[in-house]
Amino acid sequence: MTENVERARETGLRALEITGDTKYLYAFGCAQRALGRIARAGGALAEAEDRLTGALRTFDAIQARYEGGRTHLDLAAVARAQGNYGAISFHLRDAHQVFRALRVPNYVERTERFAQGLGMSLDPDR
Repeated sequence: MTENVERARETGLRALEITGDTKYLYAFGCAQRALGRIARAGGALAEAEDRLTGALRTFDAIQARYEGGRTHLDLAAVARAQGNYGAISFHLRDAHQVFRALRVPNYVERTERFAQGLGMSLDPDR
């Protein structure tokens, strides 16, 4: 791990500790997601998947759908790095559904570009 990634990881772990102690679940989910992104940047894909899955569970528990959608995009990126095309499709479809329902066009387009770049369809029947 580079020095910057390690420093970011230490800061993220501290944020996770603080938000866990305060029971502020939104911030806790953000800290989990940040740690997942940091792990991905450091090449620790299994850890990234675990952290991001935890973040998704946290956001689902507090019905933070937008943040859940963003986390699905992160999980799709991890799945892509792992070569897990089934998981990529699952996460992109879930993200797309959330962003369309919430009417967030920039994220709808971002999700569609991600899928198109991989030659994937976001149509649930395909």
